[in-house]
Amino acid sequence: MEGISEKMISIASLIYKSPKYADFLLRGINKHTDMKEAEFYFVINNGTDEIKNHLKEKNIPHYIFDTEPQPPYPQNIGFIYKAWNFAVQKAKGDIVVLLNSDMWPSKDWLKNLQKYLRKGETVVTSRLVEPNKIPSIFPWTIVKNFGFTADDFRENDFEHFADFMKVMTWLPKGTFMPMMFYKEDFEKAGGYPEGNVEGVGGDFYLFYKTLEPMGIKHVTAADSIVYHLQEGEVRECQKQ
Repeated sequence: MEGISEKMISIASLIYKSPKYADFLLRGINKHTDMKEAEFYFVINNGTDEIKNHLKEKNIPHYIFDTEPQPPYPQNIGFIYKAWNFAVQKAKGDIVVLLNSDMWPSKDWLKNLQKYLRKGETVVTSRLVEPNKIPSIFPWTIVKNFGFTADDFRENDFEHFADFMKVMTWLPKGTFMPMMFYKEDFEKAGGYPEGNVEGVGGDFYLFYKTLEPMGIKHVTAADSIVYHLQEGEVRECQKQ
């Protein structure tokens, strides 16, 4: 695979229009990620000039993914899957991590994901902590409120809690992001379907209709703890 480095992990997130959430995620990544053998970049998914200018002016690595006009969330879910596939295509690393802009990783989140990653065998996700703004349907999610927005997030309280909650083991299945996988496995699976298929979401379809039949099981790293504000950028945009 020309241009792919087995020594590099590529970490990517979509962003739409919020400089606040771009800066929020980037600060968390920089604080808790050893970037010596990793890259981080945003994919601006049909974004505004404001977010494009913000990332350019701050010299934050990013790619622009502009397609035909999108309907509002959640009707635009197919376009979002296209953007995630684009994000994986741009990865320079053999290993890829995808996460959302309203997430805050805790210490050692990345290396603890990698402990359980095996090419052709596993796709690994973090254990989420959520404030229950939207009740979670996923196993292993911890309900604990450390804030609903980037403005009221209680960073130190969450990080102390994450240290306490870490357990050095893996758990079966879990949520769908943050997720770590081998780029080669993702490509063999055909990536995300560009929309919901057979009445199920594209995430579910990728994990259980394509990866699992290939022998690649979904596991949660119980010592990779990540806070999820739950639709942070979407809620901010809806208020404007």
